[in-house]
Amino acid sequence: MDIIVNSVGDANCILIKSDGESMMIDCGVKNGCYASIKEQFIGAQFLAADYFLLSHYHDDHYDLLRKLPICKKSVLKKFYYPIIPKLSSSSITLLNNSTTVGSPTTLPIKIGKNKTNCCILAQCILLMQVLHNSVIPFKNFGSPAANILELLRKRCDRINGAEALYMGKKIKLGSEEYEVIWPPRTFTYKDPGNTDGIAMPKEIVKNINNIFEVLKNNDNLKKVWDKLGEYVKNDTKENFDSIDNNVDELKDIIDAASKIQQETKDLIVGYAKNIANSISICLYRDNEFLFLGDLENAEIKKCIEKKFGSSGEIKVNYFIAPHHGTHWNDELKRVKAENALISVGESLYNRKKILNYKMVCMHLFITFNHGDYKCCNEALVFNIMQNYNMLSFYNSVVSLK
Repeated sequence: MDIIVNSVGDANCILIKSDGESMMIDCGVKNGCYASIKEQFIGAQFLAADYFLLSHYHDDHYDLLRKLPICKKSVLKKFYYPIIPKLSSSSITLLNNSTTVGSPTTLPIKIGKNKTNCCILAQCILLMQVLHNSVIPFKNFGSPAANILELLRKRCDRINGAEALYMGKKIKLGSEEYEVIWPPRTFTYKDPGNTDGIAMPKEIVKNINNIFEVLKNNDNLKKVWDKLGEYVKNDTKENFDSIDNNVDELKDIIDAASKIQQETKDLIVGYAKNIANSISICLYRDNEFLFLGDLENAEIKKCIEKKFGSSGEIKVNYFIAPHHGTHWNDELKRVKAENALISVGESLYNRKKILNYKMVCMHLFITFNHGDYKCCNEALVFNIMQNYNMLSFYNSVVSLK
């Protein structure tokens, strides 16, 4: 496999290639790492990609889709996105009985017809997207993934499919197969011990409670929340064409959101970002590749133990460190990587946790230090953008097909 890790500040944009096919994981930029040459460089990669995978619903992982040069690729074979786990009836009880930061029963949690299809997590993430100005009032509104799909549609003549990923699913890329090891399909009250569900992390409960506590005292925020509740869909559908809501009413949501104080917006966005982190897509390929998205510290432990058990080394060639190298759990000491790769910019670079990753690899590569880099056939090429020519680079990517 070949990997290109783009230097995009405290964001993420990676291209993975395998004999004949390529997949872009995220397409974001943050903290001033944006320039016209970077547009062309990443734009060429996007044009060459067969698949696009969104690791999670933070704008620093997709907002570069808005800024790429005005160009369209003919076909995107599939858009992959993280499922937003359903909440079992027992996990709803957990939320309603929680006293972490006030009780969410002040705003009743709506449960779907089959008692398991609660969309509370999707609603929290939609609220984050609206307050963070990271969505446009698209016609196809109602799920966080549908908003990203609309950005992709502006860049593609045709998208052949969209698929929600969760634990146990597999992705084929050329001759290689990648296993999805997070998120779970369902959050439950207690870990059921199967591949479909896992106990809802305490941090998610805490952040939902925090959001509800802020909602209690803000009428404009409650108005936005209630409106989103009318539109929200659980992200289990693969065909978003059925989502067709009234654009004028969506403008009402944006208008109401504009009246909320920035301090309140920042609080909600922060809590919801933690929730989105906790359901990041994580990928594994035997002895070759481990990608942990932006998982929070506690979920790193759950993910590692769920896939690899509670002991034993985890040997891989390439390890993409979670959350720009700033999230850490001691379970990661079990990783034995030839190369640890960190996409990080200036503001997060000095975090002490980055130093932990020196313990788990032979070679540590950081975009803030090395710029864009390409890993292929056990060789690494640094600062590849400095010698970049759009046509020759595009041809070199396509030549693998």
